[in-house]
Amino acid sequence: MEKIDMEVDDFFSYCDYKGLATKTIRSYDQTLKLFLQYLKDECNIKNSNQVMESHIKNYIANVNNFKNYTRIKINKIIEICLFALFFTEMYCKILPTFF
Repeated sequence: MEKIDMEVDDFFSYCDYKGLATKTIRSYDQTLKLFLQYLKDECNIKNSNQVMESHIKNYIANVNNFKNYTRIKINKIIEICLFALFFTEMYCKILPTFF
């Protein structure tokens, strides 16, 4: 298990602590699995500290080009940013560039 996998587990523990609905957590889980697979396979990312703004932008911009990826929706972008925000506020400054 990579460090980033443990960090995702921490994120979901935080979601449970905050009392988020099961449906919301499942949605986050689905979105983050795809995003983490991209980070690991395409960017060789092993922990959240390695994730850069460009990784998020490239993922969102190119999501339609990846096998088995569906068109990403605004709520999925927000979910990815929420995960990133859990670790640092830096990443969510890119959100307005997609609206």
